[in-house]
Amino acid sequence: MLVYLYTSDYCDEDYPIPLEVVDSPEEEERSVTSPKSVSGEQDEISAEADDSSMLNNVLVYAIAEKYNIKELKQLAKAKFEDQAGSLLSMREFPEIIRELYNSTPSSDRGLRDIVCQVCAAQGRLIVDNPDLNATIVDNGEFGLDLLREVLTYENRRLEKEVARNAKLTEGLKKKEEKVIGLQHEAGVVGKLLGRIGADVEAGKVSTKRFLF
Repeated sequence: MLVYLYTSDYCDEDYPIPLEVVDSPEEEERSVTSPKSVSGEQDEISAEADDSSMLNNVLVYAIAEKYNIKELKQLAKAKFEDQAGSLLSMREFPEIIRELYNSTPSSDRGLRDIVCQVCAAQGRLIVDNPDLNATIVDNGEFGLDLLREVLTYENRRLEKEVARNAKLTEGLKKKEEKVIGLQHEAGVVGKLLGRIGADVEAGKVSTKRFLF
């Protein structure tokens, strides 16, 4: 919060990355030949930093609410939302949810709606993951919010399907009307040709009139 007041921004990954210290040539050799690659360690550190930054944004959001710093609150929400898509794959998911629901009132839907929308859209992951199931059991308010969002999500999906079907039905109706119009025109032309053929057979019209 203090960093934001001075700079109008803050780093949501404010966690030091531990550097490997090699004390001897033997340790240096072991570090080079170690089966665990440096890139693997960096990936693991990066994943932990993502988890920590999500939690950090929740805490910043909460303190911004406490001290009524609206701009900081919106900034924390934007940073949180940028990473929300990977929330269900984070190891700290239960802690993030717990902190979110403990640090914000039920009337504040800023971060809660983001979390519930992500979870509702990926409901199968929650059903299949014991840890995520446990999070719902431990936090009944989150479970209720999630249920509401799932119903809203399904209603929106149903409305989209109904609108899509209505559009397809309207398009089909227009095509049917066009086909009926073509059939009518074909009938008129057929009758005209029939009359011309009869006139030709009766000698009323010379076939030369139809030669080009």
